[in-house]
Formats: sequence, structure tokens, C-alpha cells
Amino acid sequence: GQVITIGNERFRCPEALFQPSFLGMETAGIHETTYNSIMKCDIDIRKDLYANTVLSGGSTM
Repeated sequence: GQVITIGNERFRCPEALFQPSFLGMETAGIHETTYNSIMKCDIDIRKDLYANTVLSGGSTM
């Protein structure tokens, strides 16, 4: 087998989901995209969508 050592990249990599500018992309992060998607839904279901949406990863797992 092979040993692959990963430094602090393992913490910076998921950050690209929230800050795509780390990858040189000019686009909204996952949190903004999620918010914008929910805001496009019917107002009557937004509360439920917010209550049942969790963005997690990295050290929150």
C-alpha cells in the first residue's frame, strides 16, 4: 500500500464550498445558494425548509 499524508489541506478543502473564491471561482457559496433556493420556494414552506436543513462537514461531523 501507499501512505498519503494530508496536511491542513484537509481543513481548507471543504472551505471552498463556502468560499468558492479559494478556487478562483466567482460564484455563491453553498450557504448562499441554499438560502437563495429556499427564498424562491413558497413562503408557506420556507419555515419547514429552514428547520430541516443542516449544512455541516469537516469538524462538525
